[in-house]
Amino acid sequence: MFRKKINFDLDEFRSRPLPSEQEIMSGWTGDLDKPVVSVICNTYNQEMYIEDAIRGFLIQETDFPFEVIINDDASTDRNPEIIKSYAEKYPSIIKPVFQEENQYSQGRKPSVVSFPYTSGDYISLCEGDDFWICPHKLQDQFNTIERESVGLVYCPAVALSGAKTQGLTGQMALNDAHVPLEEVIRGGGSFCPTASVFVDRTALNVLFGEPWFLQAPVGDLYIQAYCSAATGAYFLAKPYCVYRKFANGSWSEKKPSLGQEQDFLTRQLIGVKGLVDSLPCLDRDALTIMSDGVFYHSAIRFLWINEWGFYKELIEKVSVEYRYRSFGCRLFWFLRDFPVLAKFLAKFFVFR
Repeated sequence: MFRKKINFDLDEFRSRPLPSEQEIMSGWTGDLDKPVVSVICNTYNQEMYIEDAIRGFLIQETDFPFEVIINDDASTDRNPEIIKSYAEKYPSIIKPVFQEENQYSQGRKPSVVSFPYTSGDYISLCEGDDFWICPHKLQDQFNTIERESVGLVYCPAVALSGAKTQGLTGQMALNDAHVPLEEVIRGGGSFCPTASVFVDRTALNVLFGEPWFLQAPVGDLYIQAYCSAATGAYFLAKPYCVYRKFANGSWSEKKPSLGQEQDFLTRQLIGVKGLVDSLPCLDRDALTIMSDGVFYHSAIRFLWINEWGFYKELIEKVSVEYRYRSFGCRLFWFLRDFPVLAKFLAKFFVFR
């Protein structure tokens, strides 16, 4: 699916006045000391972006208490200073965690590190270089997960490169819809933008202790599938958030080495097998589908670092059935002998 045109004014977003902590909490009901939702914001050296993320949290209008756990992974820029300034103004909402040593470089997933600090029944994710643009994001997702009795609620995101919008990413439909587990696992981790993820913490209590999950290189695919396993997911068609492309410090801005990408692929396949083995509702067909997704998305990763041979090898491993269902995969399979053109088109494409 190609990105649709959408207008978003970053300067206007930044110019909106922020409510005080008292104003945010004025609509809360129930036990004000017991958050219903915990927001996890993992960040590292994102002084250019973190205020946008915090601003998105502080514009939220809810009738329930929420907290924001901002986990700074030993940043060396002004990131901690900025976070502290907001935590001082909003002490009941913003609860920072400052790591003395970088945990990600030691192989620890940021969300796993942040999770023990949360206390909400539901978890909402947003990395420090992404942000929310709608004040009803948390309330709408909470209402949906309660009403639909699903394990995951998500939405599309406005794709932003610098201050320029590049349409929507993660827009699987034009209307709200229930999404079966099969569709979630076909997404291969890029199914929904991280900043849109809203889940029941119950599944994470188990998932974050699984050895195979701790070994997997990233958590998106496994969080989405694990939380959707019992009851599926629900898609809200409205774009409540922004995904930044090529942000400083993000994967899309980094250029991994060949060895790093090969290690990433190996550990991703270990994670996929672990996920299938741990969920009785998944079978060998699910393993094939997810493996196909890993091959496809890894092929694109190799494409980005100009490893044309690995790009072609992996895209040819994807099954015919997966290519038939995924227009993107089918396109890049046809372009396997034209990597320069493929890389150019990859800048404008949603990988589904």
